[in-house]
Amino acid sequence: MIAWLIIEALLWLAPMAAPTVLSFALLWAIVNGIASGVFALSFKLLSDALPSAVRGRMMVFSYLPSMAGYAFGCAISSLINVSWLFPLAACMTLSGALTLYAIHQKHGPG
Repeated sequence: MIAWLIIEALLWLAPMAAPTVLSFALLWAIVNGIASGVFALSFKLLSDALPSAVRGRMMVFSYLPSMAGYAFGCAISSLINVSWLFPLAACMTLSGALTLYAIHQKHGPG
């Protein structure tokens, strides 16, 4: 899982190098496809690791960053230089990978 997050973080940088709109669209589709898979897998792992008594509450809170990103992402991206957008996305993905790694080290698998 951590390896996929690192790969995804590196792929976030790929659209910046696209020379044409078509290549940008293709790279963007690849990045988003992998991001969707990693997102789904991380939530599956999270729900499997939680006891049923707290699962619902924790799943709601774990969706909060994603929902905040949808709500405020456009506003935030309008305030930053567009050349920072993809590196910032890569950094946020890596921070998620580090968080998952830290949780895994503290609590072990499942």
